[in-house]
Amino acid sequence: MRRFLILFVGLTAFLQAQFDRDPRAVGLAGAYGTISRGFSAVGWNPANLAFPDSSGNTRISLGYVDFRIQNTVLSLKDVNYYNGRDLERPDPYTGEIPKEGFLELFQEDGFRGEAGLSLVVPFLSLSHKNWAVTTRMISAADFIMPYDYADLFVNGNRILKDYDLTIDLNSMVMAVADYSMGFPFEFGAVGFTLRYFQGLTYYGFDSDESTAHFLTDTTSLKAGAEYITRLMYGGTGAGLDLGYTSNPWNGWQFSVALNNLFAQTYWNKPSYARMLLGVDEGDIYQSKKYVYRLKELTPMDFFGDTTGVMPTFEEIYMAEESSLNPPDGAVKIRYPAWVRFGLRRQLNPEVVWVSDFSASFHNIFFARDSWLWSNGIEIVRSPAFPVRAGLAWGGKNNKHISFGFSVKTWILNLDFAMALHNGFSLQTAKGIELALGGYLEF
Repeated sequence: MRRFLILFVGLTAFLQAQFDRDPRAVGLAGAYGTISRGFSAVGWNPANLAFPDSSGNTRISLGYVDFRIQNTVLSLKDVNYYNGRDLERPDPYTGEIPKEGFLELFQEDGFRGEAGLSLVVPFLSLSHKNWAVTTRMISAADFIMPYDYADLFVNGNRILKDYDLTIDLNSMVMAVADYSMGFPFEFGAVGFTLRYFQGLTYYGFDSDESTAHFLTDTTSLKAGAEYITRLMYGGTGAGLDLGYTSNPWNGWQFSVALNNLFAQTYWNKPSYARMLLGVDEGDIYQSKKYVYRLKELTPMDFFGDTTGVMPTFEEIYMAEESSLNPPDGAVKIRYPAWVRFGLRRQLNPEVVWVSDFSASFHNIFFARDSWLWSNGIEIVRSPAFPVRAGLAWGGKNNKHISFGFSVKTWILNLDFAMALHNGFSLQTAKGIELALGGYLEF
């Protein structure tokens, strides 16, 4: 039951830009590399722990939750437009053929669905002076279905077109613990974070070995698929963050950070998590091979041979399932690494503008191997009720708009934020992110 529940959490995430963000970061659209303070600087820029407005206070987390779900194709507006519509009939107002616009939705990445859930347990993350320790739980999933599925659905099987129907899936649940320090010097501050990953479970397809195709030529129809799945428990790994932030100068401040350097988890080896999950050592790595094939179909298979006898379904469709032995060594799963450059400008005592340029070195779990430009404004007209808004742009399927606010009283700080992803309104957005949390500061 414990294994089932943990796997369920990872897979229901399918139901990122960086995920695992606290509410203030979400409200600023991720423009957080220069302005983050206290334990919230961990994962963004540990150098910020060295500045007086961070090191002069002690912060203790009351916990937070960040949930994000998005896709690259359908918004509410698209669903309402195409639902029940004849894709071949021209639009009476514009004259456009609906199927052409429908296919354009899939052209860049096909269909990609992503989601993430990050939980910080109360009192297990804190910062004091120039150091911080943090712990959190992360669940993430990434599902990709190629463009050819939409093409085949709309246009049918065209002669001599080899359709690539290979699906990719990755999902994981893990715990993350960090130790961070920041050090001031004459020209600013530098910092580091040592990160430990404790993987709980991973399920996905081996993308290098999995394939699916469909082809109709002038004489026959051919189709087949081969998928290798991997279910793993109890991986371990480590990563490193490095950061630099300049001293303020005429209201300006600059930062640069590298996050999750060398970060990867190693599975298929004994770990304490395996024992906590109640998994036998022989079951920490489970892999299966699924093979699906259609017999090469000719006109005779559809209309019968000279005797009029048509093949049975079992003769046409073949499915095989087999278990694979675990590999000799560990299985490595990379965690997305990031580089970010940040600017901060104090416009007046009540308003600060922040901007980040960031990019990942990977294209998995919400990361994109392209640049994202984030901008945010924070207004502190009332110290008890700061408000913030942000806008990020990185291309068609890598943009979002956000807003958030805080409620502060005595030593208690409560934060809330919401972001709309891949669109700038509820009707056009293709994803949503919600974050809620709080901390004590004294």
